[in-house]
Amino acid sequence: VWEYGLYEKIRSRIKPGMVFLDVGANIGLFSVYAQSLGAKVIAVEAMESNSDFVSASECYNSFLGEAAVAARNAASASHGKMPRRRLPGEINLYNYAVHPSPDGVDCTIEGLTGNRDDGHLLCEENDGDASATKPEGTARLARLDSIVLDALGGARGGDDDVRVDFMKIDVEGFEQAAMESAS
Repeated sequence: VWEYGLYEKIRSRIKPGMVFLDVGANIGLFSVYAQSLGAKVIAVEAMESNSDFVSASECYNSFLGEAAVAARNAASASHGKMPRRRLPGEINLYNYAVHPSPDGVDCTIEGLTGNRDDGHLLCEENDGDASATKPEGTARLARLDSIVLDALGGARGGDDDVRVDFMKIDVEGFEQAAMESAS
């Protein structure tokens, strides 16, 4: 298992209904795992191809588990349709790079394989005109606090009670900027 220690920390701390924030979700391994434990997951992934993997992982993993195997066997025996088992939690996926000043910079994702699998965010200041046409390959940017507020509907449990219970962040050296966007 990849990063077994992190899986153990997630398993021991996440309870149904908790909010799990996965910044740099990659292909969704930790997001889907937290979802299977009943968490409300906010997955943030800048690379479009990886965001597609998160969606595919959620869909594929809804077919796993003992109940799904039994249902699949029953469906095969009766030539019926395979029912989709819903995982207990939910994933809110955001295909954005997080940045403290999303209107003041243009960022691209650079990697060995283009916008696939693994990359680094490279940013340059712009003139601040958010309506200006962006260069091709420009990453979509948002503040992390805006993403969390959007995912939680503005508040959880009260007007001022927006809380993330567990956060995993892995954004290839851009962690400080991501945290600055969460103030």
